[in-house]
Amino acid sequence: MVVGGLIFVSGQASVDQAGNIVSDTFEGEFRRSIENIRKVLEAAGSDLAHVVQTRNYVRDGEDMPLYNQLYREYFPQPSPARTTITNCCPPRYAMRWKWSLCGKTPTLVSKASSSAQLAAALSFVSSSSSLNRTLTT
Repeated sequence: MVVGGLIFVSGQASVDQAGNIVSDTFEGEFRRSIENIRKVLEAAGSDLAHVVQTRNYVRDGEDMPLYNQLYREYFPQPSPARTTITNCCPPRYAMRWKWSLCGKTPTLVSKASSSAQLAAALSFVSSSSSLNRTLTT
């Protein structure tokens, strides 16, 4: 969702184009989710460099050193504000990491930007959001 030059993306995990969870190593899930988010941000006229806040859910505390290493790879200093919660994401959901973020558009999304690209990205987010509803029920 884009509001006033801010981009809000909620509840993203390691999913395929149909919104199905793709279980993998922690690194595999992290990278897949980042690449999915990158597509959403680009469609909204932004990129990872314009992310200002992230909320991260790491299932297993022992993945924290790798999480911190990967996070620094994608978000060098000054990195976005972040909240990280560990020992969450119940194992029955077969995912090791989930996150949401707030980013900004470099300039306000122009009416001339590709509405088809943005619609496709939002459709992907919506299919992933159905995953959120499944996880919270």
